[in-house]
Amino acid sequence: TSTTLPDASNLTNAPCFIDAVGCDYRLNANLPCRDTGTNQNWMRNSVDLDGRRRLDNFSWKVDMGCYEYIPPGTLYFTR
Repeated sequence: TSTTLPDASNLTNAPCFIDAVGCDYRLNANLPCRDTGTNQNWMRNSVDLDGRRRLDNFSWKVDMGCYEYIPPGTLYFTR
């Protein structure tokens, strides 16, 4: 039998998706998952499923999940 101890990468609360029932797994503004993912070297030049950068230009931290949270009113450029 193995035991996994809780750490910062585990959640006990709901991740606060926009609409999990409707399959919209983007992160809501009131979320425990923002800036709490584990940064990896490959993320430096990668994008999420919406084509947005995994590491933002302000915190340089990745969100948990496959989408990055973008606050309303944020301007960003895609190539």
